Amino acid sequence: MMDGIWSLEMPGDGLLPDIWDLQPAIGLLVQIQQRDLSLALHCHRVANLATRLARELGFHHDEVRTIRWAALLHDVGKLRISDAILNKGGPLNADEWAVVHRHPAEGAEMVATLTGMHDVAELVLAHHERVNGSGYPYRLALENIPFGARILGVADSYCAMTDKRIYRPSLTPAQAHSEVLRCVHTDFDAKVVSAFLSLNI
Repeated sequence: MMDGIWSLEMPGDGLLPDIWDLQPAIGLLVQIQQRDLSLALHCHRVANLATRLARELGFHHDEVRTIRWAALLHDVGKLRISDAILNKGGPLNADEWAVVHRHPAEGAEMVATLTGMHDVAELVLAHHERVNGSGYPYRLALENIPFGARILGVADSYCAMTDKRIYRPSLTPAQAHSEVLRCVHTDFDAKVVSAFLSLNI
C-alpha cells in the first residue's frame, strides 16, 4: 500500500507492476517523504511531468514505467545529504556544492540495489547531465546521455524552477517556460523541449 502523497500513484495505470518487488522502492519513497515533504512533492510533480513527456515522445509502456520510477526516485540520493546543506538559506560554498553534486551517483547506488531497477538507476545517475557536457557527475554530452535522463532533466528543471525553495522564490510558469527555451541545445534536448511545449503546461 502506498501511503501519504504516494497514494496518488495509480496501480491501474500499470506503473506499479506486480512483477517487481516494490516494497524496497516504496520504502525509499517513504523515507523521502519522512525526511522532507517538499522534496517528496517535488519528486511526485517531476514524475507526473516526465510520464507525460515520455508518452508524448512515443515511448512504449515499459519505458514509460522506467522513466516514471526514475523520476520518483531521482533525488533519493539527497537522503545522504545533511539538512544543514539541503536547507541552507543562502548560497552554497564550493565544498557544499561538491556534496550536492554527488546525489545522482548516491541515488543511483541506492536504486541499483533494488531488484529489477538497474535501468531506473541509470536514469537517476544521469538526470543532471546536460547536452553540452556541462552537467554532473560525469559531464556527459548529448549522445551519451540516456534519452530517459534527458526527459528527467527537463521535467526536474521545470518543476524545480516553479517550486518555492528556502533560498529563492518560485518562478511563474511563463518564466520557467522562457528559461527552458533559453537553455535548449545547451542544457536540454531539443526533442524533449518540443514535446514539453506541445503539452501546453
